[in-house]
Amino acid sequence: ALVVSLGMDTFAGDPISGFTLQSADYLRVGERLGATGLPTVLVFEGGYAVNEIGVNVVNVLEGFETAP
Repeated sequence: ALVVSLGMDTFAGDPISGFTLQSADYLRVGERLGATGLPTVLVFEGGYAVNEIGVNVVNVLEGFETAP
């Protein structure tokens, strides 16, 4: 099993972090997680770019769902 602390504060637009992920990067994150083939739990850990959180979380989930 895989437990993922899904901290959305890794987004470039997050006001309190220094990370540089863009919204499209979250699709690849989801794809890589899904490609493990493991039973997975995603635990939302926050993020402070309020307008983009929903888009970024959906991108992770869509990438996860479409992983080979």
